Amino acid sequence: MIPWPPGGAAANAEAGTLVQAYTHRGSLGGGVVAPAARTPLSDGLSAPASVSRDPHPVYAIRIGKHRDGSKLGVLAYAQEHAREWVPPLVTVETAERLLRNYAHDGRTRQLLDNLDIWIAPSVNPDGGHYSFYDFNSQRKNMTNHCPTTGAADFLARNSWGVDNNRNYTEYSLFDGYSGASASCTSGTYAGPGELSEPENRTSTGWPPAPTSGSR
Repeated sequence: MIPWPPGGAAANAEAGTLVQAYTHRGSLGGGVVAPAARTPLSDGLSAPASVSRDPHPVYAIRIGKHRDGSKLGVLAYAQEHAREWVPPLVTVETAERLLRNYAHDGRTRQLLDNLDIWIAPSVNPDGGHYSFYDFNSQRKNMTNHCPTTGAADFLARNSWGVDNNRNYTEYSLFDGYSGASASCTSGTYAGPGELSEPENRTSTGWPPAPTSGSR
């Protein structure tokens, strides 16, 4: 979305679904906008063009001798908070050790023979990419739930997002528990509702997450 003083209705009528115009934090402007040279639109992201701007999928590694649903499932995941860069590496190392040790370690063989193990190195890949290239203190995902009259504009991107660790159904803000915030710019923002975020729906498996979304 881009700010569009003084109104935005005309732009929205012409733009379709790709662009949404709105006034900058509710301001209608104070005068005539001076002419300026035409410049290309930019998303303002520092990542190279090779990094997709679409929502990134959550990948998982499935390990086990019987991967047909007949064995007890175990899920290990990392990087709910985008700035936690080391845990994804730990999960990949865990997968590597399970595979490497299966042939000569009895306890490892017992685990893989009797469990269906799922390892998701990052359940917040959108926030992770943003933390790598733009804002290394990024904690939340990249879903913008802020109203267009507030901190929803381009310059407030570092404060957007939902804390995925506060968006589950157990012991949540919506059940009356403390430790999360209802403010869309808080570092512990719980989102507009339980499981509102595709990352959380994916890691819980229910309800099914949408195939795409806006970021």
